[in-house]
Amino acid sequence: MTKPIVRLAREDDREAVLSFCQMLPGNKKDYIPLVWDKWIVEQKSQIFVATSDDIPVAMERVLFLSDSEAWREGLRVDSRYRNQGLSKILDLNINQYLLSKNLKVSRTMILSDNQIMANILSKKGYKKGEIMITMKPIRLLLIISG
Repeated sequence: MTKPIVRLAREDDREAVLSFCQMLPGNKKDYIPLVWDKWIVEQKSQIFVATSDDIPVAMERVLFLSDSEAWREGLRVDSRYRNQGLSKILDLNINQYLLSKNLKVSRTMILSDNQIMANILSKKGYKKGEIMITMKPIRLLLIISG
């Protein structure tokens, strides 16, 4: 893999991104194909991609909640490029971007049984907080950095 470059996603990245956003661990269907077209044009958000030879191999979306707070979601890495530090590279670039916009708090959420993401977020310095959604029988974790 060539040295990855992080940039904002473009509409023509759709095919490349969706090719690695089909299934989640545990054979769960990914929701990214259902939201990509909305996300890419939404004014209050940005999708960041890490590219190799200008082809997206990882992505993450940032939604701007206020002048000082952001919501991060949809971190995905092409399975062929995992364990090469792409999540960390995306994180560093996104954090730099958020700080340049004076956004000092970022939040995210994962399912309580998603140990892979819990480990990744813990290594990034996120602190665990808990929220229980009572309308459905699932437990969610709210992760806060700031």
